[in-house]
Amino acid sequence: MRYARDLFMLSFYLRGMSFVDMANLKKADLKNGILTYRRKKTGQTLRIKWKSCCPS
Repeated sequence: MRYARDLFMLSFYLRGMSFVDMANLKKADLKNGILTYRRKKTGQTLRIKWKSCCPS
């Protein structure tokens, strides 16, 4: 249940990213605090700024 919740929250925080797009993510998609991926359904490239939830 925790894993399912974590995937749901990740999808929510990533602007409603579909499961197919989450499944295709690679570590290389996250560079310099920006997550860049191409939507499988539309081919559209999306960029999402990645910020830490906790101050360092």
